[in-house]
Amino acid sequence: MSLEIFDLFGEEIFCSVCLEPIEQGQRTVVVQNCQHGFHQPCIDPWLVTNKSCPNCRGSIELSAEQQTTQEPTAAQLIELDRIYLTYVLYTWIFFTFNGIRYKRHHIAIHQFLTNFQWNTRRPLPFTLNIRNRVSLSTIRSLRTYLMDREATLFQQMYPTARHRVIHKNPRVLQIRSQIRQQLDEFSREHLS
Repeated sequence: MSLEIFDLFGEEIFCSVCLEPIEQGQRTVVVQNCQHGFHQPCIDPWLVTNKSCPNCRGSIELSAEQQTTQEPTAAQLIELDRIYLTYVLYTWIFFTFNGIRYKRHHIAIHQFLTNFQWNTRRPLPFTLNIRNRVSLSTIRSLRTYLMDREATLFQQMYPTARHRVIHKNPRVLQIRSQIRQQLDEFSREHLS
């Protein structure tokens, strides 16, 4: 076995993928041949398609136990739901509010998003521009970012599964149908 997986305690290691320090208690992977260390979530996607150290390209031999795919963690499933929820909300805003409507109601939209909750899930936080508002072009960019983030997370969780485009994903369609009433009420209130 050329990988050692452990929870870090009392050592100082920097992840060679994200270049962040690995904090105590974080799941850590160290390649035994070269001693390069990584956060496990940073190295796992690499190991799905590569059998070498991403830092020095040294060969990595995985045991049968390490090669088996693991079930997605609860944290990954929650993160995926939050991405889907945020994507649905941003898509709704983008297609419901044109530029003038959006400028007129951006404060109400911001409050609506900040307080929104679905099945104990909250949307991912969004970045405000200098004037403390999210523009429609920012929402368009965030939708693209969410699609990329979702695809990456999905591939990490289900490396052998076929990935669907986010707007055709059954979970996204389910979320959209379940929150449609809240979105319609907000639209009627602010677009009437």
